[in-house]
Amino acid sequence: DRLTHKSTVVLKTQRLLYKLDNATNTFLVLHKLIYIIIYGQAWSYVQLIYI
Repeated sequence: DRLTHKSTVVLKTQRLLYKLDNATNTFLVLHKLIYIIIYGQAWSYVQLIYI
């Protein structure tokens, strides 16, 4: 019984880590998208000013 309890704890921990990993990946992708959008807008402003 103790062994099965330990394995369920491990399984739950793995699932939690997997969810956290997915959340981190999603956050990184969103962060990159936001960065690209902001950087792109800033770049177009620079081009409008200097060109």
